[in-house]
Amino acid sequence: MASIVRPGIDPVWLDRLFRERPADHALAVWDRNVWPEAVEFLTLEEEGRPSAYLLIWKGLPDCPVLHWLGAARDPAPLLDRFPDRPFLAIVPPELAPRVAELGAPAESYPLHLRERPQQLPVPTTRPTRRLGAGDVPALHDLANSDRSTVTDTYLAVPPERDWVVGGFDGGALVAVARAEVRLPTVWHVSGVYTRPAARGAGWGRAVVAELIRAAAANGAATALFVRDDNGPARAVYDHLGYDLGGARVWVDAGAHRAP
Repeated sequence: MASIVRPGIDPVWLDRLFRERPADHALAVWDRNVWPEAVEFLTLEEEGRPSAYLLIWKGLPDCPVLHWLGAARDPAPLLDRFPDRPFLAIVPPELAPRVAELGAPAESYPLHLRERPQQLPVPTTRPTRRLGAGDVPALHDLANSDRSTVTDTYLAVPPERDWVVGGFDGGALVAVARAEVRLPTVWHVSGVYTRPAARGAGWGRAVVAELIRAAAANGAATALFVRDDNGPARAVYDHLGYDLGGARVWVDAGAHRAP
């Protein structure tokens, strides 16, 4: 039976994948339910059964973001559906060279998916709190002071709708983190950022710890991505009890956005 790529995704299959590996598929479940207008799915079927899918996020103004999940015996039909550059792709390590070739010239950044069980205690660090509408000026000031892939998110995310945690030093916002996915069993942490002048003082650890506590209060574990070459961040997550959950590669094909 020939392989075929179908638009969309079978929700029953996706729910089964999510139950088996919540951290891997949480983004797909969240985007499908919360941001249906900004997401597209393509499913690879082999021998009449789904084997892999692409989650295509269209929320960025300048390029799509593609997440590859699943294990295909022959990934070529789904690889053929990749767009022309520029694009960003988060893919399994074994597919990264082929995806980089599709978008050449491209930059690749190895990532770790880190997972933390909900029941582990959270180390106590610095005082933090969830941000609200009144914190938007401070949040935008922080983001505009150091524009990057991480901080640009905070120019578009209203904290009263999202779950954004801030750390304040003498009344000044010096660190932030957000839960980009909030499902009953798992939250995905992202956007961890500390102002350069405040680094090394435990603020990044503090805002992530607050998100861990918030997730646990809702019965959920947490997961996050971290660059393989970011030693300080990896040390923070080790201290907070995160374990290695898998490997990915961020492929930047002309988007000029590093993770």
